[in-house]
Amino acid sequence: MRCRKPQQTAFFNFFGSEAREILNDLLEKYAADGELRLVAVRKHLPDVLKVPPISHRGNVAEIIRKYGGADQLRNGVNQLQSRLYGA
Repeated sequence: MRCRKPQQTAFFNFFGSEAREILNDLLEKYAADGELRLVAVRKHLPDVLKVPPISHRGNVAEIIRKYGGADQLRNGVNQLQSRLYGA
């Protein structure tokens, strides 16, 4: 499955600036490995939030608040994955 980087679209604009920065951190972190593993991110999201550079944005509870709740954060990561691997 080929990954493509999503463009700055309404998807990113939906989130506040801090939440957008966290999504960008996720992209950069896993793109640096040569492969995005957002499936693993979704499974271990709390652990991923504890690793730099994402952890520099706050603790897990603070990051979740930036999205308006855990469900919204998970939804954002799910949507990001859909845009990366979508048609």
